[in-house]
Amino acid sequence: MTRPERTLVDEPVPRPCASLHDRRGEWGGRGVGRQERMNMELEDYPLLNEPNIMLIALRTAAEDPATPDSCSRRLLRSLRHAGESPPPDLAPLHRRVETAFRCLSIAGLLDLARDGRYAITQRGRQVLRDHPTGVDSSVLVSFPEFRSYISRPRQEKPEKVESDPFARPPSAYDEGYSASLHGREITDNPYEFDTTGHIEWENGWSEAHEEDARRRDATAAGPG
Repeated sequence: MTRPERTLVDEPVPRPCASLHDRRGEWGGRGVGRQERMNMELEDYPLLNEPNIMLIALRTAAEDPATPDSCSRRLLRSLRHAGESPPPDLAPLHRRVETAFRCLSIAGLLDLARDGRYAITQRGRQVLRDHPTGVDSSVLVSFPEFRSYISRPRQEKPEKVESDPFARPPSAYDEGYSASLHGREITDNPYEFDTTGHIEWENGWSEAHEEDARRRDATAAGPG
């Protein structure tokens, strides 16, 4: 019996896009462990691939300030409307959504407020208009802030090589880096003074600030 094609009630089904998880060879994934298997299981759900998650994250933030949790709930509602059961383990989905929010923020498409919610930026609204069927890494790397982020060396090498190149846990350094990109001052450091978190946040903020200054100087100098 041919299975009828399912459509969403409130979300259009995006065209297939290149997933970050499809780039294992390029990013040096090794073996298939439990985490990798769970990530691969998510690939059985077209509505839970990275392009659609990033798209829904932007749409959710375009309506009201959003969080990864509110985006996850919207994605699960979309599954129900499509007649699909949710994944048996929701932890990989939540991690993937958190990663999407972090990457969208670093690329300047979302702005993280002090209350922990994300608002869409003008750049984010333009990306929604330009890419209504899905947003993936090929879109994010068009922005210099994101290219700079993924090209800088990791401060610490992970014990295991994840299949997702952006699946490293968020750190105070990353938060400070993102805060500088969004125009926050170094005095906005949320960590207690003279703690490791405070120092890492300040280092991240300073690096992004210096990179921005170098870009401005290069632009002002013009072609050499």
